[in-house]
Amino acid sequence: MESVEPGSLRWLTDGAGAVPTTSVAIWDAATTPDVGQLVALTGLVGENPIGEILESCADHGCAGLVVRLDPSSPAGRELAQRAERVGLPVACLTDDRPWWPVLQGLAAALEGATTSDRDRRSDDLFSVADDMAALVGGPVILEDASFRVLAYSAFVGDMDRGRAEAILGRRIPDPWLDHLSATGSLQRLRTTSDVVDLADGPWQARRRLITSVRAGRRQLGVVWVAEGDTPLPAGAEDALRRAADSAVPHLLRHLEQVDAEEERRLRHVQVLLGGDPEGAASAAELGFPAGCTFTVLAVSSQAPAVESDPEDAWSRLSDHVRLCCESFRRPAAVTRFGPGALVVVAVPADAADESALRVGQEIVRLAGSGPLAPLVVAVSRTDSRLSSMPRLRDEAVGALAALDGQRGPRCVHFRDVEAEVLVRDLLTRLPTGTSLSGLDALFAHDERNGGDLVLTLRAYLAECGSASAAAASLGVHVTTLRHRLHRASKVSNLRIDDPTTRLACDLLLRRTTP
Repeated sequence: MESVEPGSLRWLTDGAGAVPTTSVAIWDAATTPDVGQLVALTGLVGENPIGEILESCADHGCAGLVVRLDPSSPAGRELAQRAERVGLPVACLTDDRPWWPVLQGLAAALEGATTSDRDRRSDDLFSVADDMAALVGGPVILEDASFRVLAYSAFVGDMDRGRAEAILGRRIPDPWLDHLSATGSLQRLRTTSDVVDLADGPWQARRRLITSVRAGRRQLGVVWVAEGDTPLPAGAEDALRRAADSAVPHLLRHLEQVDAEEERRLRHVQVLLGGDPEGAASAAELGFPAGCTFTVLAVSSQAPAVESDPEDAWSRLSDHVRLCCESFRRPAAVTRFGPGALVVVAVPADAADESALRVGQEIVRLAGSGPLAPLVVAVSRTDSRLSSMPRLRDEAVGALAALDGQRGPRCVHFRDVEAEVLVRDLLTRLPTGTSLSGLDALFAHDERNGGDLVLTLRAYLAECGSASAAAASLGVHVTTLRHRLHRASKVSNLRIDDPTTRLACDLLLRRTTP
């Protein structure tokens, strides 16, 4: 990255980074950095010393830290030593260059382009953004419908933090998304062609004009215009609406390309997971090395349903999973599974199960308390045979079902819930209406008399036939429990002391709500 701004950055440690760099972000003590981010410490926020910030970035899997500090000073040497201990690369901005050109250059480098060749990218969307900015009279950011940055106009002057965070992070910052939701602007943008006029926003923001780019009822993207050094001109709202309409064909072409690529990868993932004979070719197309060892992860969010865009929720989940896999340098492919995702991951052949579980645990941990939380992840066993993919998929899906509504770890390996998965599978295979006449008699007795014989039997079976443990779980004396079991045996004619009868009762009672 030193080639971006020659002489501007000096790496105190290994500049290659501990994990792949995915975006550039400005440090903020109030938010958690993401996996793979290169964090710029442009100014201390709150009382956090550099050492604590360094360790926080390392804990969250960041790619590195950029600070303005003399690397030869005592503080610089101390920081280098601490960075070596925690394994986080650190770079110093070594001269008086302003932050913004350096950060913008880093962000452009991460996108595989510089500002000089950006007119050849994204179906010329950067040129579209420049034209829109000239028409409206302020700097423009063009995003897709999930608020991911596609392009932005050139701008010379002071940059407010919201615009900088969006460009460097490649999507709308969470504080701005919360602000749109709190002001009712988010719903307007998703359902109308209105121009939303916001006088202020997070981080002492300047005035914003925002509108959607729409093709009929379909939302293609979002256009932001911020006030620069001077107020927006009169008529800026009408100019923005015209500019948004002019962007429709450009965004349609861009989205067609994105959709085609997503559809291509989806087909290859489905071929792979289905154990198709063409699986080897699909694995190669998805970037998996030949002969690698695979695992499958099933990922789902247990967050309560909220009024949100399903496409945006999927975008956030898939982006999060991909970044976590990239942080471990694990080739991965993600596809939808209901509201969640199935993830095929290549893991090292040695200690494959442990590596697979670690990836799943990090996916859960790094979701933190954000909008994806709480995440649950189920991890299959590992195998190098492509023909085993359907089995690995079923293991992950079965283990995820075993986690449903359960307390305890939010990331499990199939081997740890294998028995539960087997029982669930058996229950789904039982024909509808399968029952024992004795259990039917117990249910009928309790319904007529307001009894608790079924509850007693259920507790007894759950405690593996231990009367004392069952009595404790129900809060009754063991003699009372034994009396109830005797009564249940009389009413139902079930041989509760017979292991086969207990097994059949246990299976059937698992199909009913306690």
